[in-house]
Amino acid sequence: MHEVETVSPEVGVAEPESSGTMQCMEVWGGNQAVDLELSFSGLDAWVYSRPSGKAGAGGDLHYLSSCATGRVARILVADVAGHGDRVAPIAELLRRLLRRFVNYIDQTGLIGELNRGLVSLRDEDGASGTFATALVMSWFGPDQEMGICNAGHPAPLVRRRDAVGWERVDQVDDEGGGLRNVPLGVLDGVGYDRVDLRLEVGDRLLLFTDAVIESLGGGSARRGLAELDLFLAGREPEEEPRDLLRALVAELDRRGADDDLTIVILRPNGRRPWRRLSRRLGGPLKVLGAVVRGLVGRVSDIPWPEFSLANLGGAFFESLNRRRRNRRS
Repeated sequence: MHEVETVSPEVGVAEPESSGTMQCMEVWGGNQAVDLELSFSGLDAWVYSRPSGKAGAGGDLHYLSSCATGRVARILVADVAGHGDRVAPIAELLRRLLRRFVNYIDQTGLIGELNRGLVSLRDEDGASGTFATALVMSWFGPDQEMGICNAGHPAPLVRRRDAVGWERVDQVDDEGGGLRNVPLGVLDGVGYDRVDLRLEVGDRLLLFTDAVIESLGGGSARRGLAELDLFLAGREPEEEPRDLLRALVAELDRRGADDDLTIVILRPNGRRPWRRLSRRLGGPLKVLGAVVRGLVGRVSDIPWPEFSLANLGGAFFESLNRRRRNRRS
């Protein structure tokens, strides 16, 4: 992957169809067609998304962001109930909140705000169908750990580099009672549990919207999951992610897929951009500049950093990143 000039597109603006390296504090995404490869925060990502039919924009949303120091990557894939005008305010909400939380290690606050924001949108326009299933994921490079929150979305799949096959990463409701892990916008006050997944170089993580399951299963979720397992079992263990993605899209087209479709494959690459002196010194300065500009412009999505020792101190001293690991242990 080579570095290209990058932009942070607004809602409905697709990324360039090419390879690139995300810069610090960038937020990429939207709901238009896109086919690209990215490298950021120690991860490589392959992103494919297209609206159904010949629509210019669809109900699937994808966003990726990188923090100022290059330690935290965030990946969000969502499937909105509805199309057209209903999707635009939701897409704007996701982009705005991802920018606001771009320098947070923990994603708990982000997914809570996303849910409250969708509930507010529903109450404002009186549309009871304003909700979205979503995967909200945070990658902390120094730990090689992916935190996954699943809001009623198809579970991601992981394949270890030395494993026989793919495994489903199911959500476990183990942090309290009440309504948990349901789609965003259904009800305020919902709790979302987090699964932490340690990934090594060569491991792969596969994310997708329900068009994959519905197309493979002819409308049956159970059959679709079984067909997906069969498809993946027939692929070569060392197959490159780009080739796997192309083959899966071709299989879906063969079966007449006609819904909004989004597929993302993630793979750790072993690079550690947060160790560069330019990131250690320039990252905090960039955060400060963005905060000042936000305060002057009185905007609501100021990218404040998470005020924790692992986040603030870890930006300068590698050993302080372990404070987060020890705390979670």
